[in-house]
Amino acid sequence: MSFLDYFLQIFGGINFGTVIIFSVALFGFFTLCTKTYMAIVEFHDKIQHKNKSLVEVGEKTKKLEFDLKEIVKTQNSIIESINKISKAQEFLSGQIKDFEEVVKKQNLNKIRDRLIQSYRYYTNEERNPLKAWTEMEKDAFDRLFENYEELGGDGYIHSVVEPEMNNLEVIDMADTEGMSKLMKNRKMDQ
Repeated sequence: MSFLDYFLQIFGGINFGTVIIFSVALFGFFTLCTKTYMAIVEFHDKIQHKNKSLVEVGEKTKKLEFDLKEIVKTQNSIIESINKISKAQEFLSGQIKDFEEVVKKQNLNKIRDRLIQSYRYYTNEERNPLKAWTEMEKDAFDRLFENYEELGGDGYIHSVVEPEMNNLEVIDMADTEGMSKLMKNRKMDQ
């Protein structure tokens, strides 16, 4: 079982890409907050230190001009950090989107393969001479088919497989005689 399969079993409907996007966004937000906090603390410490050492009005004016330059410098530094984070986030979003597309294609191929296997089994006169299936088997196939369509599947499955599967007789799960007859006539793979 691959890591991705194990991950999907544990987290069910949670999209792996969503988790990564959320993690990247959370990391970016945390980094931004930390840098902002550090800049504010640093700026606050500088102001406190400078206010204590100011004695004359002329010196205070010079110090305030210097402080304004520091504020602008800090603000520019924060803006630069935000821009770097934004660029990194855009890059990661692109990588996540590409990864999600690959995973989507892989899942689509796996589902298509399962649908074709079911088609080959249930429509095979040698293996399933009654050309019938149970409600449960039909429901499982229909759900798999829905997943296939949600992932954008089309073509052969829609034009050949689905119509032939819909022509199979459906045996009610409560019909014990029909279920028994169906199972006796089926040839299972060895």
